Amino acid sequence: MSKAIARILKSRGIAARFIFKLFTGALLASFAVGVSAQTNVEMFGVLSVGVADINNSAVKGVGGSVARVQSSLDYPSFIGFRGAEDLGDGDKAIFSLAEHVAVDTGVGGQGTSMFSKNAWVGLSSGTLGTIMIGRNDEFAPDQCSVTALCGNGLIFTLHPGNLDRIGGSQLASMVKYSSPNFGNFLFRSFYSFGNANATTNQGRAIGLESVYRTPELVIVGSYESLRGVTLSPLSANLGIGTTRLFNTPVTTATAFAVDKQDIYVLGGRYTVGNMSYTATFSDVVLQFRGVNSALKTLELGGTYKLSDPISITAGAYQSRQESSRWNTLGLTFTYSLSKRTNIYIVDGYQRVSGPNQLAQMFQAGTSSNSAQNVIATGIRHAF
Repeated sequence: MSKAIARILKSRGIAARFIFKLFTGALLASFAVGVSAQTNVEMFGVLSVGVADINNSAVKGVGGSVARVQSSLDYPSFIGFRGAEDLGDGDKAIFSLAEHVAVDTGVGGQGTSMFSKNAWVGLSSGTLGTIMIGRNDEFAPDQCSVTALCGNGLIFTLHPGNLDRIGGSQLASMVKYSSPNFGNFLFRSFYSFGNANATTNQGRAIGLESVYRTPELVIVGSYESLRGVTLSPLSANLGIGTTRLFNTPVTTATAFAVDKQDIYVLGGRYTVGNMSYTATFSDVVLQFRGVNSALKTLELGGTYKLSDPISITAGAYQSRQESSRWNTLGLTFTYSLSKRTNIYIVDGYQRVSGPNQLAQMFQAGTSSNSAQNVIATGIRHAF
């Protein structure tokens, strides 16, 4: 038996040896710990909600505005449970179950998922890293931290359609690995199997990421390739305001089952004193029936901490796709009532150009012309 296992590990290489060591280590640790082992479970989440005023809404006409209560104004709202069991020798069994929540209506989830944000279980080793299996985040937590209008901005000022997925996205049927720290470096990877009934990706998806982190400097680089995703250019929430794409006229009912979506992201944050500077570049290459279309975005921004409770974030980005251009500005004023609760005032402005382009800020709906402005105020509580 032992010789057969050795032959399998030798043929499968380091990945098999890693998984074998994690699971056999967990098994041995369970015998050592016995009935005294306990799983520590905690509730966690973020609730963000406020009032937003959106001008030039297509439903109101040129100059008309729509005022509404909006959930997740500056951060996705969710509630969940996570836990860890100490297996000894620095090893842990871990899990997370989390559900998106629309605070304005009380409705939870996205599509038919019960735990739309996270639903995974895994093993963590201080020397070998962490492996998680289930529905999980991609690389947004790292990418958002080096992108001013994502990390401290308004959801409406995310890059067009969040096609670069910096603003947060999850994939089902995923196996995700996070390495231990190698000095200041950290590496992550994932593979999502996808399935025909998935609301995220019907085909496979892969991702690779590297993170360099010091107290002053953070650099994040990543690559993702997804198959079987759907793009609706004039969708009210996830649209990009384009009336022609892949050489095809677009209406509000148009949805492209994209054959392939490749995403390249490189970003960094540098902090000196009370000021943090950020720069992020993303390149999204979409392929549909042999026709490619690339969306490139460059964002520059920064956050200045006026005092312990007060900070100001400003950022600007330009996105380019075929003949279309999106020029977007964002400004956020944040006042922290405590370490977990803050109130904010945010403003976002977008002007676009191109023969087939209308302004459309993320989740704001299509504008009636080439410009759109959103101003909002709200409160966020983390627990």
